[in-house]
Amino acid sequence: MIGNALKPRLGWLTDLTAGGLAKDIIAGLILAILLEDIKADLLLSDTQLGLLSGLAFAIFYATLGIPVAALADRVNRVNIISVALGVWSGMTALCGLAQNFTHLLLARIGVGIGEAGSSPPSHSIIADLYPAEKRALALSIYSLGVTLGAAAGQMFGGNLTYFFDWRTAFIAIGLPGVVLAIVVKLFATEPMRKAEPGAVEATRMPSIREGFRSIFADRAAVWLVAGVTLGERLGQRLAGEPPGRSLRDASAAPDDRRAQDAGASLPDYLLSGG
Repeated sequence: MIGNALKPRLGWLTDLTAGGLAKDIIAGLILAILLEDIKADLLLSDTQLGLLSGLAFAIFYATLGIPVAALADRVNRVNIISVALGVWSGMTALCGLAQNFTHLLLARIGVGIGEAGSSPPSHSIIADLYPAEKRALALSIYSLGVTLGAAAGQMFGGNLTYFFDWRTAFIAIGLPGVVLAIVVKLFATEPMRKAEPGAVEATRMPSIREGFRSIFADRAAVWLVAGVTLGERLGQRLAGEPPGRSLRDASAAPDDRRAQDAGASLPDYLLSGG
């Protein structure tokens, strides 16, 4: 049944799902498993690690997604995905060449900038490829890349670091994405944009400010955005913290472990539904 529903356009969906998978392999999830090795090699502080895994990436990823979404309404979306994939993959590989904190910080900012160009055009393309009654299924398959990427990022990152080093892990994960970006550019085609049934053709493209205004005017949309934001934050906490924390727990003194557990008690309490 699922195959029949998606069969006519499965090729495009597969491409986008692969892009989503690559995105989440090289996002903060692989960095989480490498943090302790990076810290020891570059002699970084915990504050610097926090900037690398959080603020440096998140600010650019979150804020640039909005103008990229507006751009996806106006230009070729395949080109946006191709450029974004090439940027975040190339910057991930450059992480492996970093010689100090500044180098790594700039590369992580580049990863955030590149990844901001992924989801908006991908969601737009899926919306054009599938009617409303099949769109949720298509988006769920695309989002499967998040789960698969989380697992693959931990597995490949950990094994590459174990057998080689953290630099090799970044380079080995990043370079295939650059090749994939070229493949997307050469072989993927821009689907025709479609309007929803019954929609009135707009005389002009709405501005970003008008887009925000329409969201805040709809209470259901506001709660949806808030819920997704909170869920994403808690999901990242579950996926990103355990590797580094487990490594520290293995070597920490008992008093240090109790301090770490106390610091994590509030988010653990919230996640447990307490």
